[in-house]
Formats: sequence, C-alpha cells, structure tokens
Amino acid sequence: RKRVPDTGNWEKIASFEGVQEELLKDIYWMFNEKIYASTNTFSHDVMEYIEDNHKNWHPGETAVKAEKIYVIYEAFISGKEALLANEYVTDVSTLDEECRIDGLFQSDIAALLSADNGKCFTNEELLMKIHNQMAGKDLGDHDFFEGLEKSDPLEGIPCYCVLLGS
Repeated sequence: RKRVPDTGNWEKIASFEGVQEELLKDIYWMFNEKIYASTNTFSHDVMEYIEDNHKNWHPGETAVKAEKIYVIYEAFISGKEALLANEYVTDVSTLDEECRIDGLFQSDIAALLSADNGKCFTNEELLMKIHNQMAGKDLGDHDFFEGLEKSDPLEGIPCYCVLLGS
C-alpha cells in the first residue's frame, strides 16, 4: 500500500515568497578582475562608479529573502577546470569539443550563493558575491551589469539570471 503525502502546503513552499521578479535594475556596474573582501569597499566603489548610483544604491536593503540562491551568467571558459567549487555548467553539451571557439567554450554557469546571515541577502552582499564569482571569467564584451531577472528554480532553490550588456 502506498502512502500519499499531504500536499496542502506545497503551493506556499513552491511559491518562493519574498523572491522578486527583478533586482538591482537601476544599479550601474562593470565587472572586472578585482576580488572584494569587504562589503564596505565594494559598496564605496559602486557609489563612485557613476553618479546615478548615489540615489539608486541602497546597500543595506534586503535584496532576496532566501538563505541560498542560484545565479546564472554567461562566460567563456577553457573547461570545467575554470569553474569555482560552487559552480556548474547548465548545459554540459556546450563543453563538447566542436563547440570550442578560439580555445574557449561559451557556457551558462550556475553558481550557488549562500547568505552570510543564513536568512537573506542585502543588495551589497548579493552584488559583491556575484561580482567576485564572475571576476576572472571572460565575459566577452558583455561586462556591464544590467540587473537580475528571476528564473525557474534550480534544485528547489530560487534562481536569478545576471543580465549583462556591452
């Protein structure tokens, strides 16, 4: 005899309450090679990047009410060895030898990020973690941050795509 689980609260669990459709759309930033250890230094650099950030950058505000999220971004990598421990390529077929262009593979990379407080990400924590995740990766000519857009959850975890422009 099979037991049927009570699914009465699944809709609430699967809705990812507190997960916005778009984030940080009014923040201007250019990804570079620098790795940040301090959110204060990072936040200062965001403010100094362009004058519009002075009114739009609210570093301490909550960005996402989730203990973990995935972010997906596109980069050119030499292979799996270029990935960090918390990353994977969303479509392994992009690493097939026939997909190699000038020695690199153009791939979508999913990175699992964890909130420092185990509950939520602030704007500065989230953007700094995304920046550090992408530092050292070849983004082609798409190295300008244009915000985050909600995507389908991965492994039951909220997911955002990093929007990049040139």
